[in-house]
Amino acid sequence: MKNNRTIFQVDAFTEEPFKGNPAGVMVVTEEVSSEWMQNVAAEINLSETAFVFPGEKEFQIRYLPQRSKFHCVDMQR
Repeated sequence: MKNNRTIFQVDAFTEEPFKGNPAGVMVVTEEVSSEWMQNVAAEINLSETAFVFPGEKEFQIRYLPQRSKFHCVDMQR
């Protein structure tokens, strides 16, 4: 697993910059543990962090708050 990752900070629930709720988003292309994702979410210190796992026809999104268990949502492209 590479140590260099890009985390995007987005403004959720708004169309205006610097409004809405800040959230972290990371696209993950390999398997990572739930513990690793929870550690990343705690490290970036935003209320929610989304981990996006792309597939061929679908992608999976896992939402994690800073310090509790994650939620998993499957979505189609």
